[in-house]
Amino acid sequence: NALGGACLVIIILDPGYLLFLGFQFSFLITASILACYSFFDRKLLYFLPSTPPSPNFLYNKVRNLVRQGCALNIAVSVGGIPLSLVHFGQFPILSLVYNFFIPTFVSLSLMLFLTALLLLPITSYLSSLLFKICDTWTTFVLHLITPPKSLTNWIEFSPFFSKVTLFIGLTFLLWRIFLSVPQTKKKLAIE
Repeated sequence: NALGGACLVIIILDPGYLLFLGFQFSFLITASILACYSFFDRKLLYFLPSTPPSPNFLYNKVRNLVRQGCALNIAVSVGGIPLSLVHFGQFPILSLVYNFFIPTFVSLSLMLFLTALLLLPITSYLSSLLFKICDTWTTFVLHLITPPKSLTNWIEFSPFFSKVTLFIGLTFLLWRIFLSVPQTKKKLAIE
């Protein structure tokens, strides 16, 4: 409801936002995550159960995080790939891998940066150490996400295939949204 309300307010204030790629990607991918994440998480339980036979807590936690990351990546792809195909006629193959790791890596960079920033008035030595760790980590992440030229392949599709993919993706998304809305049962009054 909040996502739909925000979308409606933005469109009422300025209908031109409907044509902006950032608006389209933001709302479609967010709607895709909200509608499809739990569905894919449940489906992936068959491959990565949440309670494996191992009593090892760390193993269970990593296994659950991998499953949840895969479910999130698939949910993002349901909304993102069709829209990328329609607007650009192509999408990078490595984006499927990047979407799994990069958000976590960037979150860690931001966490290190904000911690160092908060500690600056208290202890400059610890803060400068955290800034150096953050700088090293961020440089590592930037090198990690810059692939060699041999891996920068894009899959290109015809405009017709792109539109069919968008139609299928949006149909699946709307189906998931429809299923996630609780159905109210009306009682018939018998007189």
